[in-house]
Amino acid sequence: LVGIQPQDVKREQAQETLVENLRFAAQALAAEQIDLLVEPINTFDIPGFFLSGTHQALDLIAQVNAPNLY
Repeated sequence: LVGIQPQDVKREQAQETLVENLRFAAQALAAEQIDLLVEPINTFDIPGFFLSGTHQALDLIAQVNAPNLY
C-alpha cells in the first residue's frame, strides 16, 4: 500500500517519490515474473491516504509505465 502522505512533504514530491519507487519495484519484480498491484484507498476509511481514487491510480500506472504494474 502507498500509505499516508507525510505532513512535511509536498504532494508533488510525494508523487515523484512514489513513481520512482514503483519503477524500481516493478523492474525488480519483472525480473522474477511477478506483477505489482497498487490499491487506492478512500480517505473516509484512511484519512490522508495518498492514493485515494481510481483516476489517480490510473494516472500513476501510466506515469510509471511498467507492463507488470496494475
